[in-house]
Amino acid sequence: MGYNLNIYKNYEKLAQCLVSKTHNKKKIQHCFSGQIKKLAIRQAVRLIYYGVFLELREKLRNKGFSIRQNQPHSFILFILNQIADDDVVSSYKELKELREKADYELDIPIDFPEFRRAKFLAKFILNNV
Repeated sequence: MGYNLNIYKNYEKLAQCLVSKTHNKKKIQHCFSGQIKKLAIRQAVRLIYYGVFLELREKLRNKGFSIRQNQPHSFILFILNQIADDDVVSSYKELKELREKADYELDIPIDFPEFRRAKFLAKFILNNV
């Protein structure tokens, strides 16, 4: 399988679609309000992270790295620590923490600024690996 440059872009498009439905005052507001809006933004942050994870996995495989099946997220971080600048490593850690908050810490708010931050981190990581 060849490297697909659209992995992240497709995940980002889906995430952006979810978030745009939460911030569009004229369209579909009745569908995405309250708890559903909060869930949509959490899901969008997850999508951004997984788009980066999958694209990084493919990039690293194409550079000759063998990504193991056991704990691949931590293993990618291990590889990044070896080959990437500190800023990229800290950005990946921050993005992973945002995803973990979105997944597991429902008492911590995740809103539009966190989504924007996730997108910024994602683009920075992918442009620098």
